[in-house]
Amino acid sequence: MVVGTTPLAIAREASPIQTSTPAPIPDSIIVKEFIFQGNTAFSDAELAKLTQDYTGRPLTFAELLEVESAVTKLYNDAGYINSGATIPADQSFSPEESILTIQIVEGGVADIDVRVRGRLNPNYVRSRLGIAAKQPLNQNRLLEAMQLLQMNPLIENISAQLSAGLRPELSFMEVDVTSADNFNFVVVTDNGRTPSVGSWRRGVEIHQGNLLGFGDGLNFTYTNTDGSNAFDLRYTIPLNARNGTLSLATRINDTELVESPFDRIDITGDSEYYELSLRQPVIQTPTRELALGAILTRQSSQTQLLGTDFQLSPGANEDGETRVSAIRFFQDWTQRTAADVFSAHSQFNVGVGWFDATVNSEPPDSRFFFWRGQAQYVRLLAPDTLPILHSDTQLAT
Repeated sequence: MVVGTTPLAIAREASPIQTSTPAPIPDSIIVKEFIFQGNTAFSDAELAKLTQDYTGRPLTFAELLEVESAVTKLYNDAGYINSGATIPADQSFSPEESILTIQIVEGGVADIDVRVRGRLNPNYVRSRLGIAAKQPLNQNRLLEAMQLLQMNPLIENISAQLSAGLRPELSFMEVDVTSADNFNFVVVTDNGRTPSVGSWRRGVEIHQGNLLGFGDGLNFTYTNTDGSNAFDLRYTIPLNARNGTLSLATRINDTELVESPFDRIDITGDSEYYELSLRQPVIQTPTRELALGAILTRQSSQTQLLGTDFQLSPGANEDGETRVSAIRFFQDWTQRTAADVFSAHSQFNVGVGWFDATVNSEPPDSRFFFWRGQAQYVRLLAPDTLPILHSDTQLAT
């Protein structure tokens, strides 16, 4: 059967647990207490509350089977589709004050077989589904994982099917994946730069979202104007099955003033930027995400006048050099529905004197602290009506 509109088909047996028949058993017994074994999805207190109507009164054999069915139904209704309960026959069924054990068998997935059409490594999908398919297997949790993978830009389409395994409580999962084409090449041109270095900007952007096949992404951008050249490179690798990532980035710029009359004094500048960033979602569902991260940055620049190193900006040394090192801690929150999206970004920025950073007796230098907060709300009011509310706040010391 297909559950909802998600591409997960589940072949379900009538009951994942075979009921044992206790023998011999009196015509009726009085159960003083049920003891539960093997349960992790529900506590002993929750199961005791469920079965309390079957304690302290005479029970027939048929009513004992009802207890098994009630516990199994509790699991199945909560999404634990291959879990169930049985009352083992090898225990004492005393007519008075019996203490009976109910054995809970929580189901799982014996194996996940992933077939991929395209370049994506099957382990990329298997590891993410493996977290959702951990024992006890929960259908709702597995569907969420499938939806997250369907939203992943590396995947064009994904479908899965659960079938009975060698043991009733262990299912076999087959997954079919079509990886997306993640290569983009774009030629850009605009007038986005300042006239002092040439306003007409042209360049290329190259994006490969799955460079080596394990979900690593590469972005390269080159742009230039009459007085500038800019290179941007970023490489991102997945760290874990919970979509944690590590990114390395660099940006190299060289500029020359070409606007009259400043072009006569040959003012040039060079800058380099390096970044190491770590991002880890701590809450991730199809509708919500909370991610935490840290960024280590290093930026240096130098200016020249008539071919000679020269101090042009406040805080630079006598050779026109500035060096800034910083640690940045950020928090991202996103919440979406079919009609709207709300996102918020918070970032704390701390300048440090590491890596020979510029340290002056008075500001400005590499030592600073500021916080920046951004929020955006987008709502679809009509097919052609999409209002956007945006806020940006910064506090500095």
